[in-house]
Amino acid sequence: MLAVALAGFSVFALVSPEKQQQTAAELSAAATATDQQTGATLSVHVTEGSTTVSVRATVTGLEDGVGYRLYGYPFDGRPRPVVNWTGKQGVEEVTGELSLAIADLSHFTVMRGGRVVVTVYLPRTVATK
Repeated sequence: MLAVALAGFSVFALVSPEKQQQTAAELSAAATATDQQTGATLSVHVTEGSTTVSVRATVTGLEDGVGYRLYGYPFDGRPRPVVNWTGKQGVEEVTGELSLAIADLSHFTVMRGGRVVVTVYLPRTVATK
C-alpha cells in the first residue's frame, strides 16, 4: 500500500504544473591570484542572482588588526566596494554583494588604505552550473 501511495505521489510530482517550470541556470565564475610583492593571495567566487552578484572571497597573507576593503571593478573602471574588514593572520573568508552582472565584472582588488594588496582578474568565459 505504501509503495502505491509513493508511486502515486511521484507521478503527481512529475506532471504537476509547478514542477514543469524550468529554473534559470546559475551563472558563476571563480579566479585566484597571488601578489608577488605582498605574498597575499585572493580567491574570488561570484554567483549571479536575479539583481545582484554574490561575492565570496578567501584571502591570506594579511596583517593582524589592519583595515582592508575588497573592491569589484566593472569594465567602466570605477571601483565598487564589496566589504570592509579587519585583517588577521591565516585564511580569511569575506562575503558581500554587488548590483552588477558577472559579465560586467573585470576584476577584484583588496586595498589597504590607498595601496593595492592583491588583485585577481575574472576569466572571460563564465561557467554555468
